[in-house]
Amino acid sequence: DFDYFMNAALEQVPEGIDTREGSVIYDALAPACYQLADFNMQLKNVLLDTFTQTATGEYLDYRAEEHGLKRIAATVSAAKGKFTGDEGFQLVEGNRFSTIGTEPVYFSVVSDLGSGYYTLICETAGTRGNEYLGDLLPVDHINGLESSTLVEITIPARDEESDDDLRQRILRSNQV
Repeated sequence: DFDYFMNAALEQVPEGIDTREGSVIYDALAPACYQLADFNMQLKNVLLDTFTQTATGEYLDYRAEEHGLKRIAATVSAAKGKFTGDEGFQLVEGNRFSTIGTEPVYFSVVSDLGSGYYTLICETAGTRGNEYLGDLLPVDHINGLESSTLVEITIPARDEESDDDLRQRILRSNQV
């Protein structure tokens, strides 16, 4: 750490020169010692990212690829929506709707199931798209639309595989 490098540098200063904090020599050495401490921490992280047991994020992905594995990606949910409106109203592929709340999730129409029901796909990957059932707000203006409700998650989504789960798969692949 900084103190280690600072003490080592100050030991190299000849006797009789003021080395107290705030002295010219101390203030001249401090930035270099700080940089050395920072480089040392970065080097530690590089070392940790070279081993499967301690690598994280993209570096763990690199370790997985060496074993012929890939991180399992997040998926998007599919849902069923009920829509009512004036006679002749129609949704088209790509019409967008959002959930109600401070952090809305957006869904897009994919296909018509008939009788006012449509299949929608969540635009956000991961389990966040599984969490809401209820009224939807149209993002696009749709003539004649009276109500829109998300009634069922037909295909639940999953989140991206975590570092710990990927690490376990890599380690299991070594045992085979």
